[in-house]
Amino acid sequence: MSIRKEDAVGYLEPGADLHFEEPDFNTPLVIAEAGINAIREGHTRYTPYAGTFELRKAICHKLEEENGISYTPDQILVSNGAKQSVLQGLFDVCLSGDDVIIPSLFYVSYPEMARMPYANPVIVETSLNNNFLLDPKVLESKLNEKSRVLILCSHSNPTGSVFPIKLMEEAFAMTGWRLGYLAGPAHFVQACGKIQSQATSGASSISQKAKVAALGLGYVVLVGSLDAIVELA
Repeated sequence: MSIRKEDAVGYLEPGADLHFEEPDFNTPLVIAEAGINAIREGHTRYTPYAGTFELRKAICHKLEEENGISYTPDQILVSNGAKQSVLQGLFDVCLSGDDVIIPSLFYVSYPEMARMPYANPVIVETSLNNNFLLDPKVLESKLNEKSRVLILCSHSNPTGSVFPIKLMEEAFAMTGWRLGYLAGPAHFVQACGKIQSQATSGASSISQKAKVAALGLGYVVLVGSLDAIVELA
């Protein structure tokens, strides 16, 4: 089941609002200025549906430097937010009757997204005692010949749990810029791109310019009210 505010009392401080995972600060000025400059410089037209080469190259650099995984620009698809990327991935790999495994507690859209390509959402329970992390043995008990996708989110929305690997989180307060991306094998990315090209085409050209600026900040820690952005060694 997904967590609701009225269910949160047993897990969190009274009054915790889990409605949206929305930052409590504004987009850093350097990123906002990049968006403004994109308008001034005329970057206001269609981009390739997969995203600009500049942004896809910047995403590859980010994944290599911060996550230790290597991709090429043809393995990146920029979309109008992470939800679009997830949904297109589900449409690409799921057939009617396939299982999509979703650890609980989960983001409210995941089960409905699984149902859209006529797959079955399979909820795997987690517990507060294990910090809401997925138990591999419990996961194994849910696997069968119909298992197609595992939706694993780290850090988790809504619990905030992270899986026990070295992880640093960067936050740029860009939820309203509506930009996400997926990375994967080229044939998978191309198949998802065919869906996107007919559904929404490319993401906002202005948001893409701003995201390039955001990724250019590298690892960051947000200090105080974002008056300062400090690079980490």
